[in-house]
Amino acid sequence: EAVENALMARSGLITGDEAAAATNGNPFAGLSMIETARHFLGSNNVNTKGMDGFRVAGEAFTRITNGSHTSSDFPAVLGNVAAKAVLIGFNEAEETWQEWAGTGALSDFKQADLVALSAYSNIDLVPEGDDFTEGTFSDLKENAQLDTYGKLFQITRQALINDDLSIFNTIPSAMGRAAARKVGDLAYGVLTGNPVMVEDGNTLFNALHNNDAAIGGAPSVSTLNDVFVAMALQKDSSGKATLGYRAAHIVVPVELQTDVETLMRATYDPNAVAGTLTPNPVQGTMKVTSDHRLSADSATQWYCLANPNTVDTIRVYGLNGAPMPVVEREPVFKSDATSFKVRVDAVAVPTGWRGAYRNVGA
Repeated sequence: EAVENALMARSGLITGDEAAAATNGNPFAGLSMIETARHFLGSNNVNTKGMDGFRVAGEAFTRITNGSHTSSDFPAVLGNVAAKAVLIGFNEAEETWQEWAGTGALSDFKQADLVALSAYSNIDLVPEGDDFTEGTFSDLKENAQLDTYGKLFQITRQALINDDLSIFNTIPSAMGRAAARKVGDLAYGVLTGNPVMVEDGNTLFNALHNNDAAIGGAPSVSTLNDVFVAMALQKDSSGKATLGYRAAHIVVPVELQTDVETLMRATYDPNAVAGTLTPNPVQGTMKVTSDHRLSADSATQWYCLANPNTVDTIRVYGLNGAPMPVVEREPVFKSDATSFKVRVDAVAVPTGWRGAYRNVGA
């Protein structure tokens, strides 16, 4: 733990008070990686007297291959620091899909049926003396199957000798950000890819779903009113219950961000006749999210979505929880190195269309 804390501080993975607390009284603080490796070997009764840096690094790496040590082995310590760096990079990545999409967990890599229930049938008037009747649900089914994404990187003997801290503060962090980027690609890919829904065999955004604007237009009081009406009048799968959903998020390409932010904050309608003070009824109604992935698909197309905590529309699934990167380690016998595999198991799927709306834009 002391070695991990020292390496985290030296590589800049922790800073300020956290770094000061991790290094205060820590005998490994300030030691190079080779010096730390030499200390490790000495604590395991290996005489390093006369060993040069290459020999020390090779011994520190290869002794784990003899099966003589446990999780306290020097390569394991390096692996723990690298794994933490991957998670730091993943968590610090500037992703936005979490604002408008839900998350879920799958227990394995088989195709899973995502079964949800429709709205409950309407409650009927029961005249005095009459019997109550049974209400009904209907199943709504979509499918999801996890995919695995990943890459390898190594901590080499040369990196130890050169005291190259980029093996912690640059490479693993960048791989963590790449894992986060991949999950974001999957989430936004549902919007831009417009996949087919299992429930009825139609695409997510479709005129038959009443969630695809017949005439394109930029976000405005008028076009957003169309969204509000369409989403509020959506019916459940039985066609009996009107759901009254409300748009909570507007998701746009970066080209539209400024205009939409202005629309959401303005007291008066920005598109009204100049000099008039027409109230802006959509002020503050939705949270604005912009993303470059939408720009790559279309600079004009935009989307509205209901609150993911109350309306199931798009979910991003991971293995046994929300998607997170996993780091696995193994020795590389031929090169006195430790190889690390960074992987993330994830899939993004549409789980319902009634809380989503698309407009192709102006």
